[in-house]
Amino acid sequence: LMMTVINTMFIFLNHPLSMGMALIGQTIMIALFSGLLLPSFWYSYILVLVFLGGLLILFIYVSTMAANEQIGSMPLPMMIFTLLSLLILMSTFIKVFPSSMFMSNDITLTKENYSWMFSLPSSVLASFLMIYLFVVLMAIVKITKFWGGSIRPIS
Repeated sequence: LMMTVINTMFIFLNHPLSMGMALIGQTIMIALFSGLLLPSFWYSYILVLVFLGGLLILFIYVSTMAANEQIGSMPLPMMIFTLLSLLILMSTFIKVFPSSMFMSNDITLTKENYSWMFSLPSSVLASFLMIYLFVVLMAIVKITKFWGGSIRPIS
Protein backbone atom coordinates (compact mmCIF):
# COMPACT_ATOMS: atom_id res chain seq x y z
CA LEU A 1 0.00 0.00 0.00
CA MET A 2 2.78 2.42 0.91
CA MET A 3 4.66 1.68 -2.31
CA THR A 4 1.51 2.50 -4.28
CA VAL A 5 1.14 5.78 -2.39
CA ILE A 6 4.75 6.74 -3.13
CA ASN A 7 4.31 5.85 -6.81
CA THR A 8 1.14 7.93 -7.01
CA MET A 9 2.83 10.86 -5.28
CA PHE A 10 5.77 10.61 -7.68
CA ILE A 11 3.47 11.45 -10.60
CA PHE A 12 2.48 14.78 -9.05
CA LEU A 13 5.97 15.89 -7.98
CA ASN A 14 7.67 18.49 -10.14
CA HIS A 15 10.89 19.33 -8.26
CA PRO A 16 13.91 17.02 -8.65
CA LEU A 17 14.74 17.03 -4.94
CA SER A 18 11.25 15.93 -3.93
CA MET A 19 11.42 13.24 -6.63
CA GLY A 20 14.69 12.08 -5.09
CA MET A 21 13.08 11.87 -1.66
CA ALA A 22 10.22 9.83 -3.12
CA LEU A 23 12.77 7.52 -4.77
CA ILE A 24 14.60 7.10 -1.46
CA GLY A 25 11.30 6.19 0.20
CA GLN A 26 10.53 3.69 -2.54
CA THR A 27 14.00 2.16 -2.21
CA ILE A 28 13.62 1.77 1.54
CA MET A 29 10.22 0.15 1.12
CA ILE A 30 11.56 -2.32 -1.48
CA ALA A 31 14.58 -3.07 0.72
CA LEU A 32 12.38 -3.77 3.73
CA PHE A 33 10.07 -5.97 1.68
CA SER A 34 12.95 -7.96 0.16
CA GLY A 35 14.63 -8.21 3.56
CA LEU A 36 11.52 -9.75 5.05
CA LEU A 37 11.27 -12.26 2.20
CA LEU A 38 14.92 -13.32 2.21
CA PRO A 39 16.62 -15.02 5.16
CA SER A 40 19.16 -12.20 5.52
CA PHE A 41 19.00 -8.43 5.14
CA TRP A 42 22.38 -8.25 3.35
CA TYR A 43 20.88 -8.00 -0.13
CA SER A 44 18.52 -5.22 0.87
CA TYR A 45 21.32 -3.42 2.71
CA ILE A 46 23.51 -3.47 -0.41
CA LEU A 47 20.54 -2.34 -2.52
CA VAL A 48 19.94 0.68 -0.28
CA LEU A 49 23.63 1.61 -0.27
CA VAL A 50 23.90 1.44 -4.07
CA PHE A 51 20.74 3.51 -4.57
CA LEU A 52 21.81 6.06 -1.97
CA GLY A 53 25.20 6.43 -3.63
CA GLY A 54 23.59 7.14 -6.97
CA LEU A 55 21.04 9.46 -5.42
CA LEU A 56 23.74 11.43 -3.62
CA ILE A 57 25.45 12.05 -6.94
CA LEU A 58 22.12 13.13 -8.44
CA PHE A 59 21.47 15.33 -5.40
CA ILE A 60 24.78 17.15 -5.86
CA TYR A 61 24.11 17.62 -9.56
CA VAL A 62 20.55 18.87 -9.08
CA SER A 63 21.38 21.14 -6.16
CA THR A 64 24.07 22.89 -8.17
CA MET A 65 21.89 23.24 -11.26
CA ALA A 66 18.64 24.24 -9.56
CA ALA A 67 19.95 26.01 -6.48
CA ASN A 68 17.41 28.85 -6.37
CA GLU A 69 14.24 26.93 -7.29
CA GLN A 70 11.59 26.74 -4.60
CA ILE A 71 9.74 23.52 -3.87
CA GLY A 72 6.03 24.15 -4.23
CA SER A 73 3.48 23.12 -1.65
CA MET A 74 1.56 19.88 -1.97
CA PRO A 75 -1.95 20.17 -3.43
CA LEU A 76 -4.76 19.57 -0.94
CA PRO A 77 -6.22 16.40 -2.57
CA MET A 78 -2.79 14.78 -2.68
CA MET A 79 -2.14 15.73 0.95
CA ILE A 80 -5.46 14.22 2.05
CA PHE A 81 -4.78 11.05 0.02
CA THR A 82 -1.32 10.71 1.56
CA LEU A 83 -2.49 11.24 5.12
CA LEU A 84 -5.38 8.78 4.76
CA SER A 85 -3.14 6.11 3.28
CA LEU A 86 -0.57 6.61 6.05
CA LEU A 87 -3.33 6.33 8.65
CA ILE A 88 -4.57 3.07 7.11
CA LEU A 89 -1.02 1.74 6.91
CA MET A 90 -0.26 2.58 10.53
CA SER A 91 -3.47 1.02 11.79
CA THR A 92 -2.83 -2.23 9.91
CA PHE A 93 0.81 -2.24 11.05
CA ILE A 94 -0.25 -1.99 14.69
CA LYS A 95 -2.73 -4.86 14.26
CA VAL A 96 -0.33 -7.15 12.39
CA PHE A 97 2.79 -6.53 14.50
CA PRO A 98 2.05 -6.26 18.21
CA SER A 99 4.52 -4.37 20.38
CA SER A 100 5.55 -7.55 22.20
CA MET A 101 6.99 -8.87 18.93
CA PHE A 102 9.63 -6.15 18.84
CA MET A 103 10.56 -6.64 22.48
CA SER A 104 11.53 -10.29 22.12
CA ASN A 105 15.14 -11.27 22.52
CA ASP A 106 15.05 -14.36 20.31
CA ILE A 107 17.44 -13.03 17.66
CA THR A 108 20.76 -11.90 19.03
CA LEU A 109 23.76 -10.94 16.97
CA THR A 110 26.87 -12.62 18.28
CA LYS A 111 30.26 -13.09 16.78
CA GLU A 112 29.43 -16.73 16.00
CA ASN A 113 26.68 -15.70 13.58
CA TYR A 114 29.04 -13.92 11.19
CA SER A 115 32.34 -15.60 12.00
CA TRP A 116 32.08 -17.69 8.82
CA MET A 117 32.88 -14.57 6.83
CA PHE A 118 36.34 -14.32 8.36
CA SER A 119 37.14 -18.02 8.68
CA LEU A 120 39.86 -19.58 6.54
CA PRO A 121 38.14 -20.32 3.21
CA SER A 122 36.40 -16.99 2.87
CA SER A 123 38.87 -14.81 4.77
CA VAL A 124 41.02 -14.54 1.65
CA LEU A 125 38.08 -13.15 -0.29
CA ALA A 126 37.14 -10.73 2.50
CA SER A 127 40.69 -9.40 2.84
CA PHE A 128 41.04 -9.10 -0.95
CA LEU A 129 37.79 -7.12 -1.05
CA MET A 130 39.01 -4.77 1.69
CA ILE A 131 42.33 -4.16 -0.07
CA TYR A 132 40.58 -3.65 -3.42
CA LEU A 133 38.16 -1.10 -1.97
CA PHE A 134 41.04 0.76 -0.32
CA VAL A 135 43.02 0.90 -3.58
CA VAL A 136 39.95 2.14 -5.47
CA LEU A 137 39.40 4.81 -2.80
CA MET A 138 43.00 5.99 -3.14
CA ALA A 139 42.73 6.06 -6.95
CA ILE A 140 39.55 8.14 -6.83
CA VAL A 141 41.13 10.59 -4.39
CA LYS A 142 44.15 11.00 -6.68
CA ILE A 143 41.99 11.41 -9.82
CA THR A 144 39.62 13.98 -8.29
CA LYS A 145 40.50 17.61 -8.89
CA PHE A 146 39.84 19.50 -5.69
CA TRP A 147 40.49 22.86 -7.34
CA GLY A 148 37.93 22.20 -10.10
CA GLY A 149 35.03 23.67 -8.13
CA SER A 150 31.40 22.73 -8.48
CA ILE A 151 29.62 21.26 -11.48
CA ARG A 152 27.98 24.54 -12.48
CA PRO A 153 30.29 26.93 -14.34
CA ILE A 154 30.89 30.27 -12.65
CA SER A 155 29.56 33.15 -14.72
